[in-house]
Amino acid sequence: MTSFRLGPLVLASCFEPLLHPRLRQLDFPRIEGIDCEDCRMVRLGMFSPRIKCCGWVPALPNFLAGEILAEGQANGSAERVVDWITAGRGDPLYVNTPPRLQVLHRRVPMPCPLLDSSDRCSIYEHRPYLCIAYHCTYPPSVVAKAFWTCLGSLFALHSAVLAQYLVGKLGVDREQYSRSWEGVDEERSVWAGDVLRPEFSSALWQGEEDHSSFYARCYHYVCDHRQTIRAEVDAFRRKQLLRTLPERGEPSSQRQSEIEVQSTSPEPMEAPATWYGNRLVTLAGNPFTLTEHESHLLWLANRCGRV
Repeated sequence: MTSFRLGPLVLASCFEPLLHPRLRQLDFPRIEGIDCEDCRMVRLGMFSPRIKCCGWVPALPNFLAGEILAEGQANGSAERVVDWITAGRGDPLYVNTPPRLQVLHRRVPMPCPLLDSSDRCSIYEHRPYLCIAYHCTYPPSVVAKAFWTCLGSLFALHSAVLAQYLVGKLGVDREQYSRSWEGVDEERSVWAGDVLRPEFSSALWQGEEDHSSFYARCYHYVCDHRQTIRAEVDAFRRKQLLRTLPERGEPSSQRQSEIEVQSTSPEPMEAPATWYGNRLVTLAGNPFTLTEHESHLLWLANRCGRV
């Protein structure tokens, strides 16, 4: 598998089979004034000429880590990710960002360690949703901005749900994994510097010793199931939502019926206020099925006059 193009975006190949074909035909609302070679934020004195907006260390979901290991050999990006995995930074769901680095990068402008010697992103074609979704400026149209927020949040949803699905498919007990993290009051307590403490890492991995191989298998599962992976993940997401209905305080019988009987083919559906905020919506705050989320995106694209 290789990267693919979605509108103006070049994306990791793992995302392609997750998207309904209708989304691959979208003509995206343009954002004027974005030129990374002549960064407007640098000219305004808001970004460092070297770092620009790449001042964060992203977490990599298991399938993206696997894709980088498989496809990122040419520019050396795989070598850096292998170092992180070997050191003990990863768990079955993510190659994580250590809390120490999270705090440090918030306080001090520092380049992402995945920038290459020319200060370009070495994993650009395989970058995670946070990097996909970020723009230093947005179009003046409220609807167009909502489109981009909805799109970025869709990749956040895909990333989290696919990673969770793959963990179970590859033999890791998701419930045991979740219980291990739920028992942690302070995240820094399970880290020793920039690596997970061995006893905690062992509990998360549940006997899986070759972590690089695990991430590679996540990637290859998506490759080998291109024709079915969207349906598999969609069904998993619906079960996930049905299980959490009581926690969300939603009217269970009505919402349960909506989730169970809706089509897997998205049709434009009026986008709720969720997408008009200033932040991406991650898994914890997303109450929608994959089809509903895609339907909102189609509606927003229609409103922009871009379908």
